[in-house]
Amino acid sequence: MSDQQFFAIVGVGRSGTTLLMSMLNAHPKIAIIPEIHFVSQYIMKRPFAKLSEAIKMTSNDPRFARLNLTIDDVMKPFFKDNKSFSMDILYKRILQLYASKQGVRIIGDKAPKNIECLPILHRIFKNPKIIHLIRDPRDVYLSRKKADWSKSRKDILQLLAYRSQYSLGRRFGPRLFGKNYLEIHYEKLINKPNIELNRICKLLAVTFDKRMLNFSASARELVFEDEIAWKKEALGPLLKNNMNKWKLELNPRKIRFIEAACSPTFDGGFYKRRYKILGIQRPIVNVVIKNIMGILSVFYETIVRFNNLRAIRSIQS
Repeated sequence: MSDQQFFAIVGVGRSGTTLLMSMLNAHPKIAIIPEIHFVSQYIMKRPFAKLSEAIKMTSNDPRFARLNLTIDDVMKPFFKDNKSFSMDILYKRILQLYASKQGVRIIGDKAPKNIECLPILHRIFKNPKIIHLIRDPRDVYLSRKKADWSKSRKDILQLLAYRSQYSLGRRFGPRLFGKNYLEIHYEKLINKPNIELNRICKLLAVTFDKRMLNFSASARELVFEDEIAWKKEALGPLLKNNMNKWKLELNPRKIRFIEAACSPTFDGGFYKRRYKILGIQRPIVNVVIKNIMGILSVFYETIVRFNNLRAIRSIQS
């Protein structure tokens, strides 16, 4: 990617990644591509795809059209030498073209599912920066139950995804990226945006710009009509009280279940439990839920690791 700097925003879905994307994209020296899920949908699932397959897939993908890049421009370098093609090189080509079009050197990608692809990103890029956005699992659950794309999923699957992705991010992030890995808490971001955005700017080696706080126009560039129903909060204004809704909207039984299922988040001291695992009410049930989710998350994370290893074999960067 020549002298361009890559960074990624990752986090469990409904953790505020779209909001953060809109804020950073408003910075004049930063651009973020619209959410096209290239790493998780293409590099992870179709790592050994050939050029002809990639052309067909991208041509038929409505998300690719969001980039406003032509297939011919993107694929031009590969037409002469098909041997140089790989999905990771195509991804870097897309980022390079988009950054050049926006006139910036710092280019980012935001996709919550990329939190499962950190080893792939580490293999593709030189010194990538990773911003891991973390949000209270009780509010994440509540938000996911309201979003069209996730509201019909079973509770155990919702919480298994949160627990596993949170753990993967905190395990792979520091280990693979060191000082280039930064954790941001959603609640701090909306309550004290200047402080948290300054931390991110330091990571990306840019000066804080107040335009990041006026992100509505930026959001409208990145949030599309079919996403507004569940991403409208990212259009602004900043909702500083958009937290702790679970206290009013979740019943005690659901709160206990979430706290037991997502225990690593609470054990890490990020958020306080309302109910103790070994409290007076339903202690055995809570312990069983915690242990079962722990076992399931091991299987979940093992599959993710296998998929990463498979994809890494295809990377030519």
